Amino acid sequence: MQGRVEHLCAECEVRLVEKTEMADELRGRLAPLWDRLQVDAVDRSDFLARHAGCTASVISLLEKEVERLEEIRRQNIGTFILSARQEIHLLWDQCQFGSQQRQTFRPAYS
Repeated sequence: MQGRVEHLCAECEVRLVEKTEMADELRGRLAPLWDRLQVDAVDRSDFLARHAGCTASVISLLEKEVERLEEIRRQNIGTFILSARQEIHLLWDQCQFGSQQRQTFRPAYS
């Protein structure tokens, strides 16, 4: 009987680790989406405070938020590409890249 209980405890620990990792991965995916979409820091903190932990319902809500933000990003992809190109140009300016160095990075111009 004790061996069975230990086995169940071990299974529960594995599940907890898996769910914690899944929730952490989803939260990690939220941060760059929030950055790109310029979501207010207060809204971010509020969302994370309301969705702490790693229960099935929290993971589901985190997945829905990631999906929602990715859909918004897809709808505004042209704006994001323009913004990314502007960021690249600013970095090039800060690094004092010349026109030849800039030309080698084709995605900035296509």
